[in-house]
Amino acid sequence: MIVQDVSNIDNYIACSIDVQSEIVVPVLKNSDFVAEIDIDSHAFAPFTNRDQELLETIAYKIKELF
Repeated sequence: MIVQDVSNIDNYIACSIDVQSEIVVPVLKNSDFVAEIDIDSHAFAPFTNRDQELLETIAYKIKELF
């Protein structure tokens, strides 16, 4: 999930008041959720589909750690 502007999410809970954007990718093992990669940004709309693809590749590789 890419959220380019967290102020548009009604129930968004930020870990810092400076967060403007976020990207979250689940780590799944055997279809079970085991972790997530969650990156916050202080910039507005910095994330691209390429960022998501890269993080999904990383999530796929690290699933074996669980």
